[in-house]
Amino acid sequence: MYGFKVFVAEPEKGQRKAITNTLIQTGAIIIGETGDGREAANLIFELQPDLALVSTDLPRRNGFEIARVVSEQKGSPIILVASFFSWEILQSAKDCGAYNLLLKPVESNSLIIASQLAINWHERNLIIEQEKRKLLDELEARKLIERAKGLLVKAKKIDEGEAYKLMRKLSMDQSKNMKQIAREIIRLLSSSV
Repeated sequence: MYGFKVFVAEPEKGQRKAITNTLIQTGAIIIGETGDGREAANLIFELQPDLALVSTDLPRRNGFEIARVVSEQKGSPIILVASFFSWEILQSAKDCGAYNLLLKPVESNSLIIASQLAINWHERNLIIEQEKRKLLDELEARKLIERAKGLLVKAKKIDEGEAYKLMRKLSMDQSKNMKQIAREIIRLLSSSV
């Protein structure tokens, strides 16, 4: 965990100290800590830690709510820390997007393992999300290019190959990508064809 920035939100000072000490011993950098839920939510978004450990028992905003909001915003991975186990707590942890759930008192080895896995899974999820955005953008570009080609075929009475060559020439001449050229062609020709 060397060099990872970690935020800890735990209302019990002794428990918070034990967690931060374990993390510091593994080389983590504690960039913030609090015992208040509302402050925790704000600080997680402000500080953008690599990992946040959040108690389910925080006053003013519980850990489940914080994890849900952070997860929806694709923020830091959250490990929830609960005072006791129940199936309801486990289900709530799964539903809110937490990366893991630990029970108090938090054991050092469990904390280290859960932290490493949460950071690893979060990094993988970010890569998958980037790839997904890239693929969606490429799909949108292909659809626009096909539509623009079709409009050129009708307007200029040329075949698809010639329409594509014309678009590539425009792209190079104007130093614009094919998606931009396709949008311009659609804008110019969609009302006239």
